Amino acid sequence: MKRSASESSKENIVRRATELQFQQRSFQEKIAAAAQSLRGQIAAEIAALEREARQEESSPSAGPFRLLEEELEAHEDAIPRPMAAPTRRYECKNYERCLEIAAALNWESFSCKNCPGEMNEQLIWQAHSAQRHDAVSQQVCDLPTLVCIAGGKREPE
Repeated sequence: MKRSASESSKENIVRRATELQFQQRSFQEKIAAAAQSLRGQIAAEIAALEREARQEESSPSAGPFRLLEEELEAHEDAIPRPMAAPTRRYECKNYERCLEIAAALNWESFSCKNCPGEMNEQLIWQAHSAQRHDAVSQQVCDLPTLVCIAGGKREPE
C-alpha cells in the first residue's frame, strides 16, 4: 500500500515536532543545571564576601572615622543629648591630615578609635572631590597629595 504525499508529509511534521520537543526538554534540563550551578557559585561568593566583611569589621581599617549622631533626631519629640567625647590620637603622624579631611568633608567630628594610624585613600579622594566645589575648603584645608598609579608606579598627582 502506497502512502499518499500528504500522509508522508504529516508523518515528517510529527517526527520533526517530536524531535523539537525532545531538544526543548534537553535544553531546559541544561538550563536548569546551569542555573543550579550558578546559584551554588553565587552562594559561595556571598559567603566569602560575608566572611571578608566580618574580618574587616574585626580588624582596624585606615582612618579617620566619621562620628554620626545617634538617630534621636529621627523622632521629633526626642530630647537631644551631647555626644561623648571622641577618641583622638593627637600624637599620630596623620592627625593633622585626618583633621583636614574631616573639615573638607564637612564632618561635625571624627574619631581615631581603632585606627591603625594609616590614611584612608578613598577619603582623601572624596575630600579632594568635595573641595573642588567648596571655595572656603580650598582656602582653609591643606589636603594630603593624591597618589595615582601610572604605569605600575605610584606618583603624586
